[in-house]
Amino acid sequence: MRKIVKTAVSVLFLAMVSVVFAGVIARYVLNNSIIWAEEFSRYTCNWVIMLACAQAVGSNSHLAVDLIYRVIPNKFVKAYQAIVDICILAFFLFMVFQSFKLVTSVGSQISAAMRISMRYVYFGMPVGFTLMFIFGVERLIKDLRGMHTAEKGEMNQ
Repeated sequence: MRKIVKTAVSVLFLAMVSVVFAGVIARYVLNNSIIWAEEFSRYTCNWVIMLACAQAVGSNSHLAVDLIYRVIPNKFVKAYQAIVDICILAFFLFMVFQSFKLVTSVGSQISAAMRISMRYVYFGMPVGFTLMFIFGVERLIKDLRGMHTAEKGEMNQ
């Protein structure tokens, strides 16, 4: 699943950059703008952000403050990390439900330039948060098994 997410992020980002580049060329070289380019790049950026956040959760590469790991005894690291993981999972689960509410609330709203349903635009949020939740559960399981305990030793150096 991580490879699919990584590929999707790469393809969407490439598409976004290509369309923006084409829009700039069309406007300043050809004196004719691509009407939907700005809207496409904005909507694609939303999807890229949500999927890239899920990718960061999956690879454990998101920003973290490690001060507490430096001050608590080693025997409490596993329990502390499990508490942190559970709190993060609760947030992700909450956001999954809230983002689904957002998707259903847009109804039959259509985007101005591209003429697509806004549900496609906003659907990146529940997809992203669902993936974050799945990857977060995987992280919690790894933490409970002690697979991240080596990180504590690395942080103290």
